[in-house]
Amino acid sequence: MSKTGELPKKTRKSIVQLHMDGARYRKNSTMLNILILTVGDTIRKWKSYQCTSNLPRSRRPSKISNRMARFLICVVKNDPRITRYELQKTLEASGTRVCKNTIRIVLRKKGFPSRKPRKTDLLKPIHVKNRLKFAKEHLEKLSSFRDKI
Repeated sequence: MSKTGELPKKTRKSIVQLHMDGARYRKNSTMLNILILTVGDTIRKWKSYQCTSNLPRSRRPSKISNRMARFLICVVKNDPRITRYELQKTLEASGTRVCKNTIRIVLRKKGFPSRKPRKTDLLKPIHVKNRLKFAKEHLEKLSSFRDKI
């Protein structure tokens, strides 16, 4: 069996109910098809806190506020060639010191998977030239069509 994160609330309640009925850890684990250690941890937690719900976890507060995260996203959208180092300098100018990894994590959470700068422009000069040629040809066709009407 692989590690899959947290157990559903229904499974935890059934573990506790089987324990209250007198079933041993091994029997619980085979009946519910979960590890014995998981059964033991769940029962131990239930004995300590008398509940089967997920307990709140502590975590370090983020250095970047939601407002700063929105600011970073606006900067990245406006200039896709900006690097994490430049973003870091921008934040330092506003008084927030963070490492480049923190910026990467915030941008990843907001839907930007990486912050590698774009090496080339979006359109190369030959593509711009071809697009202009295509547009001029179609303008000529459109004007000749209007003349016929």
